[in-house]
Amino acid sequence: MGYEGSIECSYVVKGGFSINMEGHFHSKEYFPKIIIQLLLNTAKDFIIGVVNMDHLGEYNKNPLSRMIDGQRKAAIHFMRNMEPPYDSIKEEDTLYMSTRGGITVAKATVEKVENFKDLDPRTAKDIIMEHKNDIAPTNMMMERDIYRKYLTIIWLDNVQEMPPFTVSPQ
Repeated sequence: MGYEGSIECSYVVKGGFSINMEGHFHSKEYFPKIIIQLLLNTAKDFIIGVVNMDHLGEYNKNPLSRMIDGQRKAAIHFMRNMEPPYDSIKEEDTLYMSTRGGITVAKATVEKVENFKDLDPRTAKDIIMEHKNDIAPTNMMMERDIYRKYLTIIWLDNVQEMPPFTVSPQ
């Protein structure tokens, strides 16, 4: 599953005003982590907290339709390397869901996130089986994805279909 996203962050700062930032990143650029770390390092005395982030996840048609209709309560991302969404998506963030063709068709609020690292196939299978009612595992997940080292499970709330639109890669 590919992962890229755009981010719109609002930072509440002391004194009652906020800092708003927008940007776009691809999986290896780590835009959200870089910008947040920069802000935290340069303005840590003023920032109270991050209000929210928007993310864009790309899914195959079957898992996407199952998330939209509620049969699958969580998005699951296996990765070979530590890259988004691993440790970059948080509770209360917004996840926009698009097809492999880049057409965004739904959005949801992130209810809960779990990240797993240094996985071996047995541990990955155990995690899948523990959460099977929420992630509705596929054969591909059980046969291919279990060999990847990183896993992020994103539980979704308030999944809403929306009029389709595309996101520019720029």
